[in-house]
Amino acid sequence: MKPAGSGPRVGPRTHDDGGRRPVFSLREATARDAEALTALRRRCQVQTYGPLFGRQYVRSIQSAPSGAPDEYPAGQAGAEDRGHIAEPSTRVVLAHDRDGEPVGFAIAADGPADWEYGLVGDQEPCRELVSLYTVDAVHGTGLGARLLETVLDDRSAAEPVYLWVMEGNDRAVAFYRKHGFVPLEDGLPCEGAWAGQRTFRMRRG
Repeated sequence: MKPAGSGPRVGPRTHDDGGRRPVFSLREATARDAEALTALRRRCQVQTYGPLFGRQYVRSIQSAPSGAPDEYPAGQAGAEDRGHIAEPSTRVVLAHDRDGEPVGFAIAADGPADWEYGLVGDQEPCRELVSLYTVDAVHGTGLGARLLETVLDDRSAAEPVYLWVMEGNDRAVAFYRKHGFVPLEDGLPCEGAWAGQRTFRMRRG
C-alpha cells in the first residue's frame, strides 16, 4: 500500500470527444469547495433516494443530529465535507460541467471508519470509496466511471477497495458490479437517521 496522501494531486482534467458527449472537468476539492460539495451531496440524495425511499426518508438523513456518516444538519452544513477535504489521506474529487456547475463528486478514504467497527468480521485496513454521486442529468455520460477511476488513481489497481451501498439502489449496484465490485455479505439494518433501510458492502481486489 502506498503511504497515505502520497499519490498525485488531481489537477483540472477535461474530456471532449468532438462535441458528441458533454464536457466535464475533474479536480481535487479544496476548503473553498466544502459548502458547494455539501449542497451537491444533498441534491444528489434527493434525486437518488427520493424515488427509492420517499421524500420523508431524504428529509430524515438531511436533518438528523450530527455524528453519523453523510448526515448534514442545517446548522453545520459542510462540516463533514470540510473534514474530508482537510484529511491528508482522503481524496475528494469534484466534477463540473462546461458551465462550471458541480455535477458529481467522489470521496475515498482509509477504512474502516469508526462507525463500522463491530458491524462485520473482516475489518482489516482497506481503502474505502466513501461516496460517489452524480446528478441525474449526467447519468449515462460516463462521468461516474471517470470519478471512480480518478479518486482511486493513487492506488494500485490490485489494492482492495470496498464501499457501502443501499439495498434497493439497483442502478448503483449494477454500476459497481460493472467495475469489478462484488457483494461481501447480506445487508445490515441502517441505524440513526438512515434507519428503516438496509445497506451492504461491496469490494473488489
